[in-house]
Amino acid sequence: MGKRHNTLTDDIFRNSIYINALEEALGIEDFKKECKKNAEYKGQYEMMLDVFKTLININNILFSDSNKNIKEKQDEINDILFKIIYKDSESTRHKYSIRTQKALKDSYTRYLYNKFIDWYNNFYTFSFDTLKQEVENEMTRLENVNFDKMTKGGLQYEKNKNSNYKIYVSKFDYLYPNHEKELDNYKQNFYDIYGIELNEKETNEICLIFRLVAYGNNGLVKLLYDNAIDFGLYDKSIPNDYFNAYLKSLNINMENNNDYNKCRDVFFNEFVETVDTMTKLILKKYENNHIKEIGGELSLNEFVFNYDLYFFYLNMELITTKYNFTIKSDLLLKIIKDLKEVYRLIYDNVPKMANETQVKEALKKIQTIIDRNKNLFERLS
Repeated sequence: MGKRHNTLTDDIFRNSIYINALEEALGIEDFKKECKKNAEYKGQYEMMLDVFKTLININNILFSDSNKNIKEKQDEINDILFKIIYKDSESTRHKYSIRTQKALKDSYTRYLYNKFIDWYNNFYTFSFDTLKQEVENEMTRLENVNFDKMTKGGLQYEKNKNSNYKIYVSKFDYLYPNHEKELDNYKQNFYDIYGIELNEKETNEICLIFRLVAYGNNGLVKLLYDNAIDFGLYDKSIPNDYFNAYLKSLNINMENNNDYNKCRDVFFNEFVETVDTMTKLILKKYENNHIKEIGGELSLNEFVFNYDLYFFYLNMELITTKYNFTIKSDLLLKIIKDLKEVYRLIYDNVPKMANETQVKEALKKIQTIIDRNKNLFERLS
């Protein structure tokens, strides 16, 4: 049975598994850019995006919950098909020339476009059920290859359209592909603006600050809008199991990433330390009487699912009570101040939420930090 599919944007399609596979086959780095500067590829990316968006739009008319009757759905689909086939309402010229169609490097796009023409020319002789079945078949083919999952350097993820549920990774985080290059660029920009060459300690502080922003956001989002996933973990699970479960909680996949083992080791070392410290806080009220007992140990599944929240909480505990940053940038000091305010708001809401209003206010503050520094974060979901 067909189902609704998330709408497609330029950003998602440009960085999708589908386009990445085409780039690898053609031996080019950026298919969209190539289509703008190389006459051989002219107009192809735009046509591909248009074709795939059209298929998804038709699919969603057919399979989304709606009060529209069959006739209304048919008319809407017919109009969509007309708009992708013809240049405008006054013209009988095709929107995409025969030359562009023949030059397409992606044969499946050409196949779909010809399908659209066939559907349009025979629209009212097709039964509605036949059209639904054909659309479902094409969407299934695409979904089976995860065509619109995004990929960057072996990191795969899928953006959703929920304005509340936003998961991020800092571009300085060990999970982010090319994080070392991103950090080098930041250090150079910092020098250009402030005339200061960052030392190793200051660089590590910057990495931690932006990691905490992302981890704080992710932890609060999951606290507010999601239920813990049962990853099937138990006391004899191996590090790979824990790491894969954590990646799943972030809606990402690193199966084809050459740095998988390195990232797993970093995660697991930090995870073990976080679990140990958090357990002491929860069960023994170790130096923190505001931590509420919750009637037994948290499960391994809960620890993995809420790892971002606990990592943020424990590090902010140290920053608030013991650690003094050496970095002196006004921008970074403002972020630290805002993170301390976020920590104050969630003080009594970890590990279990006690005041939803406080948590929502904390999330709003942390997402404001991300909005002010969008180029330093990648949205994963």
